[in-house]
Amino acid sequence: MPFVQAAQQLGVPLLMIASEGKHSIVSEYARGLHLNPSDVESALPLILQEADAHGEFTAVVGTDDVTVELAAAAAQAFGLPHNDPDALRLSHRKDLARERLQQHNIPKPAHRLIDLRDDIACQANTVEFPAVIKPLALSASRGVIRVDTPEQFHRACERVGRMLACEPNLDESLRHRLLVECFISGAEVAVEGMLDHGELQILTIFDKPDPLNGPYFEETYYITPSRLSTGQQQQLYQVIRDTCAAYGLRCAKARFMPSVVLMMTGSGYWKWQHGPSAGCAAGCCNSAPA
Repeated sequence: MPFVQAAQQLGVPLLMIASEGKHSIVSEYARGLHLNPSDVESALPLILQEADAHGEFTAVVGTDDVTVELAAAAAQAFGLPHNDPDALRLSHRKDLARERLQQHNIPKPAHRLIDLRDDIACQANTVEFPAVIKPLALSASRGVIRVDTPEQFHRACERVGRMLACEPNLDESLRHRLLVECFISGAEVAVEGMLDHGELQILTIFDKPDPLNGPYFEETYYITPSRLSTGQQQQLYQVIRDTCAAYGLRCAKARFMPSVVLMMTGSGYWKWQHGPSAGCAAGCCNSAPA
């Protein structure tokens, strides 16, 4: 609803709102196009078919990490400014993102994949503790758990497996695999920025004063301005810019706002998480965002 209100305040006509909100109490969502935003193959034809009845679009806006890949595919089909859908897929698929970072020699914790359908105890024998297990495509630290022993690893895998089994609109391949990373201790920061034609502009850096040592990683306080030195901020800028370039995120008129979290250690800067900013639905409008 905040996105609808913002468009109204700016005088931007919303020609179509696509979401899962068939039974939403928000009338704009209830009257809009209903689809599964995580299934691009089935959702995109619905958007293209519906678009014929609404006139020409000049922008497609995805408002969270579930909808941005679909929004990019729709913008591509309409010939509008967009990021490559594959680049956006990288930004919220932790396994694919780590592989791309490794290919481009960008610092990151050592990682591997485990399969919940295979013997957990055997897989635990190959894990270096302490470690952190993570679902491949969830956000807001859901299912992220630190484990220090094989026993904790086994219990955490069972717990996250039950959670993924109940997660709606999740691809079956993502319900059975988890990412396991070495736990990296250090100060954590979050960074908000804008990309325009591949050029990164940092909006702000947030310090996270509470130590995030697990076993769970709830979102807590964000403090700005950051206490990082100018040199440290420049190093952060470089690793973020390199990461966006590795993913293939560029954008044009329709800017992409990445949300980046990095862990800073004595030996350098380690990639932690990178993804699109949050929201609640995919929308199509006839005025490109500023």
